[in-house]
Formats: sequence, C-alpha cells, structure tokens
Amino acid sequence: EYGAFLVRKNKAVERIDLGDAEEIDSLIKEWRKWISATPKRHRGQKILATGVKRENLPDKYKKYLEHVWDTSADRQLTEKIWVPLAKALGNQCKSVYLIPDGTLCFLPFNALPISSPNRYLIEKYQIMLAPNTPWLAKQLAIPTREVDAGADKALLSVGGVFYNEPLEESTGNFSKAAYPWTAEAAQRSRFVRSEKKYFLPGSVVESRYAVHCAGRKPKLLVEGNAASVGKVVELLPKSNYAILSTHGKYTASPSLASGDPAMLDSNMILTEREYLSPMQRNPFLKPILQFAGNRTTTESASTGSNLTAHHVATLPLKKLQWVLLSACQASLGDVRAGEEIYGLPAAFHMAGAKNVISTLWSVPDQETTQVNMAYLYKTFRERKPPAVALREAQLLYINSPKRLGEWNGTVPPPQLQAKTKQQSEEEQSRDRQLAEPYFWAAFQLSGSGQ
Repeated sequence: EYGAFLVRKNKAVERIDLGDAEEIDSLIKEWRKWISATPKRHRGQKILATGVKRENLPDKYKKYLEHVWDTSADRQLTEKIWVPLAKALGNQCKSVYLIPDGTLCFLPFNALPISSPNRYLIEKYQIMLAPNTPWLAKQLAIPTREVDAGADKALLSVGGVFYNEPLEESTGNFSKAAYPWTAEAAQRSRFVRSEKKYFLPGSVVESRYAVHCAGRKPKLLVEGNAASVGKVVELLPKSNYAILSTHGKYTASPSLASGDPAMLDSNMILTEREYLSPMQRNPFLKPILQFAGNRTTTESASTGSNLTAHHVATLPLKKLQWVLLSACQASLGDVRAGEEIYGLPAAFHMAGAKNVISTLWSVPDQETTQVNMAYLYKTFRERKPPAVALREAQLLYINSPKRLGEWNGTVPPPQLQAKTKQQSEEEQSRDRQLAEPYFWAAFQLSGSGQ
C-alpha cells in the first residue's frame, strides 16, 4: 500500500494511508497513456473532420481513437491520493513539497483535477518536488532572500543544436540574420521547419529569448555545432542560471524495458535483480541530454554527443540557482523501492544545483516554447522565484493557450490574463479544452523553489 507522511510546521508528523499500491499504479499508467496519446488523438480527429472515413484513417491514428480509455483515471487518482492529503492540509495551505516514491514519481500532480472539469491542482497549490527529506530540510534552512537579479549573475543558454554534423566541421553559430530574436521575427522563425536533421526550431527562440530577457547579466549563447557536451560541461559550473534546450531521452535497461518509456512501462521500477553488465546497472547512464555530434539516427548517437546524468552528478554546480531542461523525458529515470528517482534532476541536485525544471514525457516543440518564454520573462523581467515563475507560466497556458501562442515576448504576460477576462464563458471554456495536460503539465520543478 501507499502511505504519506505529512510534515507541517509546529505539528506532529502524521501518517495517511492512500490505499492499494497496485490499483494506484494501474491508474497512473492508464492516465499517462491517455496524456501521451493526446497529439495522435487530436490529429486523428482533425483528419476525420475533413470528411475522411474512420476505416480509411491511418492505423497510427486509428488505434488511439478506437482504444477504450479509462478517462476517469485522473479523477480516481485525485480521490485516492489528494483528497486524503487535502483534508489534513486544511484551507490555509498554499505551497506543498512532495517527495514521491514508486510509480508516484511519474505522476503529474499539477494536473490532478479538482472541483470541476478542467480545473487543476496547480490552480490551488504551488507544488514543488524534492529528491529526499534531508536535502529539502537543508535547503529550507537557508534564509529566504529576494531573488537577486544583480548584474553579476551569469546565464548559460544552449539551443539550436546541430545533431547530425561532425564537430570538426563546425562553422560556428547561427547567422544572426537567418535566425534572429526580435519581436517581429519571433513568429516567423519560431516553428519553421529546418533542413537540419532532428533540428528543434523552438529551441532557437527559447535560447535567444533567454539571452534577451537576461538584460545586463553576463550571458553566453551556445548554438549549432558549438553546442557540444564538452562546451556545456565547461560552462555549466560557471553559471548561475542555465537553459538547455535540446533533445532528451530515457532508455530503460534492454533486458527490462518494452515499449515507449514515455508511456511509463512498469519495468522502469526495478524490483528484481536480473543479470546486467556494470554499465547497465548504473541507472545514471540511462537519462541523457543530446548535444552536437555525428548523430545519424533518432535511436543512437556517436560517443561524446550525450550528456548523461552520471556525468552531470560529477560537476561542481553549487553556483547554479536554477536549470531549465527543455528536453523530452528529462524527469524520467529508474526508481528503486524507498529511494529517489535516478534521473537528471537528482544528478543536478547532487552536483549542487538548487532548482531543476524538467519534463515527465516527450513534449511538443511549439507549446514548450510558449510556456518557457513566459517562464523566462517572469523569472528575469519580473524577478519571480523559479517555482512561482513556472506556475504562473503554466497557468497562462491553461487559461489562454491561443493568446500565449500569439505573444511575441515584448509585453508582460499578465496582460494576456487580463484579456481573457473579457472573453465570453464559451470562449474561455474552449480555450481551456485546448490546454490539455499533455501540453503544459510535463514540466515540474524539483527544489526549494527559491
């Protein structure tokens, strides 16, 4: 069974039973499958809307439309996990730190439904994760200070990586004329298709917009062939803030895994010891971020182009106040009973990083850029702590995905919220239906949030 230990100021620790672990695990897996299938379901529905008959629909879309989903899984999880906790937390609690175990590590708590349809937990609570209790206690013991946006704080911004070109043929960074960040060019260059293989157009906008928002801070933009593992490892220890916008991947052990890791295969939780090589037994070798190098397929990369969690954990990153991992599956890793998840967030914390923002599944380039731009504006221009900035960025997407998509980054995002209040109830309801958890709930913050 699952249980929760509730720790509150000036109160005794309270244990709360959450119920049968097997049943909760099954609900989490079903809900994550539903979330991960969102783009295929949407695409299939759009094709049908053009007049194509269901029997003529491509199989890759048809199976997602014909699958019988347990669409009540999210509401059942709220009842089993959050309702018992909410009763103990009371009405005055606004911020919650979670240290999950088992399959709960892969649950997007922010997206749990509350009160009525299309209302989420993030709208009531500030949810933050932590790798373990001793680490969190140490971080919370540090006196809270106003976010220091002083000119001495350095930013590392990495994006627009060229994956399929050898490093020795590097031609330098992108042409400023071809890939600028300006208010006028943001929409034109944001999501254009590139001839570069596996290239992420949105990562160009994210990395350059971070530099734009950072203002007078020392900053370094690393792009194209120059964005190698060696360069990232060299610059991270010198940085106070970092955004790494690239491809990410979690690969479970070959003898244990099956299917898409983003679908949450039960084998991600290692409960039995099978024979594995020392390389396979190191869980920190499985989560990776991919950088410049001779990468010829989507499934493999040449030696040296992958930054593993193992490598991250060896770096001196005590200066790093926050790092934004704008990459697919960056939160995933092996889970062993009673221990933290062996993923990139834990590795960054081990290296000294205070806050890590990462993703629970494969995220879409366009919507990811929208949320991240709002986060960057709020943390740099509005000087919000990282936890507050991320939550407000996600709320902006939930309440007004269309307007956030039209935003060019030059005016304060709060104006977008003000505009939504002028919409009719029908328009607001339609907006919220577009903001399914798949598009925004993958991002979560691990750390003190300060």
